[in-house]
Amino acid sequence: MRGKLNVCLKAQIALAVLWWAVTLQGNTAFAQLPAAVQQPHVRFESISIEQGLSQSSVQAVVQDQRGFLWIGTKDGLNRYDGYAFEVFRSVRGDSFSLSSSRIEALLVDQDGDIWVGTNDGLNVFSYRSRGFKRFYYQPNNSNSLSNNSITSLFQDKSGVIWIGTQKGLNSYNKKTGAFSRYLAAKDNPTTISHDYVYTIYEDKLQQLWVGTRGGLNRMNRDTKTFVNYARVSDATTSPVLTLSFNEVFCLVGDDNGTLWVGTGSGLYKFDRATELFQNAENTLMATGNLIQKQVNALCRSTEGNLWIGTENEGLKYYNVKTGEFTIYRHDVGDPESLGRNQVSCLLVARSGILWVGLQGAGLNKYDPQIQQFVTIRSSPRPDALSSNYVTAIYDEENGPMWIGTSEGLNMYDKTTGKFKLFRHNPADQLTLGDDNVYCILRASDSTLWVGTDRGVSRLNPDGSFSNLNLPALAPNGNQVRTLCEGEKGVLWIGTYAGGMSKFNIADFATASFDTVYRASLLPDANAIQSNRIYKILLDPADSTLWIGTQSGLTHFNPRTNVFKNYVHDPQNSLSGPDAVYSVCRDLKGDIWMTSYGTGICRFDRKEEKFYYFTAKEGLINQGTYCILADRDSSIWVSHNQGLSQLSSNGTFHNYDVADGLQSNEFNTGACFQNAKGQLFFGGIKGLNIFDPSKIQRNMYIPPVVLTAFKKFDRKVEFDRDISEMEAIELKHTDNYIAFEFAALNFTSPEKNRYAYKLEPFDEDWIYSDDRRYASYTNLDPGKYTFRVKASNNDNFWNEVGATMQLVIPPPFYRTGWFRGLTLSGLVVMVILGYGVRIQRIQAQKRKLEGLVEARTRELHLKNQQVLEQSAQIKREKQRTDQINEELAMTVEEVKQKNLEIEDKNNKILDSIYYAQRIQRSILPARQRLSSHFPESFVFFKPKDIVSGDFYWFTEKNDHLLVAAIDCTGHGVPGAFMSLIGYSQLNKIVDEMGIVEPTEILKRLDEAVLNVLQQNGRQARDGMDVALCSFHRPSGKLRFAGAHRPLWIVRDGELIEIAADRCGVGIGQLALNSPKQFTPYEIDLEKGDMIYLFSDGFTDQFGGGSDRKYMVKRFKKFLSSLAHLPADAQYHALGEEFRSWMGGSPQIDDVLVIGMRMTEPGLKITPLQHKALSGMKREVPLRRL
Repeated sequence: MRGKLNVCLKAQIALAVLWWAVTLQGNTAFAQLPAAVQQPHVRFESISIEQGLSQSSVQAVVQDQRGFLWIGTKDGLNRYDGYAFEVFRSVRGDSFSLSSSRIEALLVDQDGDIWVGTNDGLNVFSYRSRGFKRFYYQPNNSNSLSNNSITSLFQDKSGVIWIGTQKGLNSYNKKTGAFSRYLAAKDNPTTISHDYVYTIYEDKLQQLWVGTRGGLNRMNRDTKTFVNYARVSDATTSPVLTLSFNEVFCLVGDDNGTLWVGTGSGLYKFDRATELFQNAENTLMATGNLIQKQVNALCRSTEGNLWIGTENEGLKYYNVKTGEFTIYRHDVGDPESLGRNQVSCLLVARSGILWVGLQGAGLNKYDPQIQQFVTIRSSPRPDALSSNYVTAIYDEENGPMWIGTSEGLNMYDKTTGKFKLFRHNPADQLTLGDDNVYCILRASDSTLWVGTDRGVSRLNPDGSFSNLNLPALAPNGNQVRTLCEGEKGVLWIGTYAGGMSKFNIADFATASFDTVYRASLLPDANAIQSNRIYKILLDPADSTLWIGTQSGLTHFNPRTNVFKNYVHDPQNSLSGPDAVYSVCRDLKGDIWMTSYGTGICRFDRKEEKFYYFTAKEGLINQGTYCILADRDSSIWVSHNQGLSQLSSNGTFHNYDVADGLQSNEFNTGACFQNAKGQLFFGGIKGLNIFDPSKIQRNMYIPPVVLTAFKKFDRKVEFDRDISEMEAIELKHTDNYIAFEFAALNFTSPEKNRYAYKLEPFDEDWIYSDDRRYASYTNLDPGKYTFRVKASNNDNFWNEVGATMQLVIPPPFYRTGWFRGLTLSGLVVMVILGYGVRIQRIQAQKRKLEGLVEARTRELHLKNQQVLEQSAQIKREKQRTDQINEELAMTVEEVKQKNLEIEDKNNKILDSIYYAQRIQRSILPARQRLSSHFPESFVFFKPKDIVSGDFYWFTEKNDHLLVAAIDCTGHGVPGAFMSLIGYSQLNKIVDEMGIVEPTEILKRLDEAVLNVLQQNGRQARDGMDVALCSFHRPSGKLRFAGAHRPLWIVRDGELIEIAADRCGVGIGQLALNSPKQFTPYEIDLEKGDMIYLFSDGFTDQFGGGSDRKYMVKRFKKFLSSLAHLPADAQYHALGEEFRSWMGGSPQIDDVLVIGMRMTEPGLKITPLQHKALSGMKREVPLRRL
């Protein structure tokens, strides 16, 4: 019995009983194994000061009503949303801060307030005030706290807050604001047994229990008396039935009404009917599990069992029904083990995650959701797996499990829980043929066959090996990759370069091969199509073979000796893949296969057609390795980004290391399905085992909260928490705002996804993937509603989400009162002006009357002169009438000409607008650029109706090409040049297949010269070009420029890749020098911001003094924008251009393209370039 007990407690051999660990995880991958086996890899995620926690000793942890975690440490209180911490500390002189930064206890009450017990007072935090209210011991006030050193907090069902201190128990009534004290009295046995209170708990019968330094107490709240349960020294009382240690640190009840008591000497079970204790040590002796030493924390699991945090023995899981324990301890060699063995507090959150507070190791997270995949890894123990690089698996139903690695063959004995290693010994011919094991097979005659890099090895009953070498007719012919047993004891052997061999198992003694099948040097339809064999699969329906080769899928009928090859046809999308690495058969009889780079493929045997499933259908990675079909008609495939499940409804669900996989990368050939339907996949860091029928998705719908509001990239502090606010009012000058938000799902929070919209500004939801902020610029005055929704890691959405009203009042000059006041002022001014005007008119009238009288006399004298002149005027009138008739005819002719000119002008304008539509239609849709560069923009502002600047984007094979082109001239001439450039670029890339930037510029130059028939010094029509080519597989960027450079902003510094001083289409004699375009190859880094542009922005006049914007100013402006999101940069460019231009006319077309690299990998091999300071320095940039 004692020996079995010791086995269970060995930290390095078996930290837990594997059966119960797997049962806890909801997975029975090893349910048939006994208790004394190697512990599976259980993952604890460590969250400590490196992730932002204020201090590494966690004293208390709770979850509030909104879903935030509150974590108390010895230096500060932390609020955690799964991404970042907000830290609260005591601030000298600030009465609304914590009374002390050393946190001892936490409580979330029924109103959602957070109670914080410290070593110097009690605090309560309210979201409504966004501050802390303090409570202290007051010597002259009996209604105050009994002591400032808070040890525990609890709220009973009636709403009373109970506070344990180092000197007494206290209750607090929130309505009256008064404290009541309960202190120990030596002469009164009905008082609490000791003033030092550790824990408080209310059971299902609403009885209050208090754990103290002097034992356990049950309180009668009506009489305010206590019943004490303490260590009994009376020899007549069995120590098994009483507490053996008076310090009671924690209490919890189970569904059966049992009270579990954690003390300084272990765990006790209290029977309330008999009021007797059972020592858990004696209770568990019969099972061989011993729990001992100090218990610091207790909490119930989602299954109703117990989690137990101890002082030095780690974390323990106790199954209440069976009495079995699973023990988790810190393992120095395993970074995913428990961070430390000293557990101070525990919390099972609403999502089922267990949070473990540790002393000196921060907070550990145990998430059952990511434990569904059992992981087996190598360790320094001699009886452990020899290597994490797993290449072959075979699990026997009533025997051991065999694992092939790069360091030999491992046999896992399910009765002992130990591995036995078989390795190659060059000095011993009876050892394994080679340490690189690629396939394992248990034949029907019970013989174990192993395929290695040096042939086939057979395991003999005495533990030795007999090795079989294949016919050495080809290099690497002994490198065996697959084994398959066919009919009548035939062993089919597939090799890496020697084709397929047929071997009769009964003829092992003679080592004779019946047939060797190799590819023919000449085309032969009845020969295997490749000598490189990856997989041989026996079809149980007709005993034929499906063979995966380097040249595709092959079907072979051993009875007729006939091959049928399915060759890839690039012109036929329903033809087979180039290379097939893994093959399986589903329940319907269809054949599935993997092909690296093209995803997975289903072969319909009736139609003889191949159907592909790639990234377009939801497969996260197309570099596929192994494929298996489970019993629920799902297909499982391993690749370079984890595992993917293709359900029978055609949808993919992807799993990665965050879900508990050994790594995101797996190995070819390393997969197996055992008789129970469990699946095995091997990778570069171990082996994963799981039952696909037990895999459960995370159904927890996460709360969505707003965490911050920013103006001009600075957080706005409100007088209450933003979650308590219904609306935010801004000034009309607040033209750059941002919301930050979070989904409080702590299971793989990096997989949470978000969508938001600002009504009525946004018509549709904006899906931002894992981006947790939304920014807006230059919003018009009005009322808006911001909405955000989010999903958890398994794509279950909280459609309600969070909302916030946004109010932007108009400026005073656009308000109704100002307009009314202005109108009233105008009316008054009109009335006053009218009165003054009448007075002036009357004065002028009197003055005019005098002048009229004098003038009348003068006119009378001159009347005679007028009569005399009248006759002369009549004669002149006749002549004038004649001239008027001639002028009328001339005017009519002019009107007719004007109509003709106007008609021609309208036709010309119609033609130009039609040209504009043509030009816009040929420009690539900006969505094409954003589909490859999500963080990108195109700022395009033509001077006239049509433009001489244009942007160009295309895809060719694995290359993405982006260019910014500035043609000579603007308007119609420039537009004609842009059409020439656009058509020639498409012809060079799409028809000629050229993707090298320098070669493209060279061909474009020749084409433009030829089209325009330019040569000599007068050939000055052409274009300036900045051209980038992104090679997706390698992550390289190649660049060439004709007068237009490439700018990269990295970490706030602008790097300039200079262009050649020659343009495209400019005659060589006009340049006075030979034309040459320099190639550059650039490795970018994650976060780099790339800019391509014409000279329209920098040449624009304005700024109030009619001067050019200039390149230097443009560099500084882009450097200041580069950290902003692409949409914010776009709006900022527009605002800057309008502001600079002012009243000046636009002088040229403007084009700016910006793209942010969201994937790592860009270095620049040596070339000097200019930084903002004007200094030159060496940066890595490579000339081709």
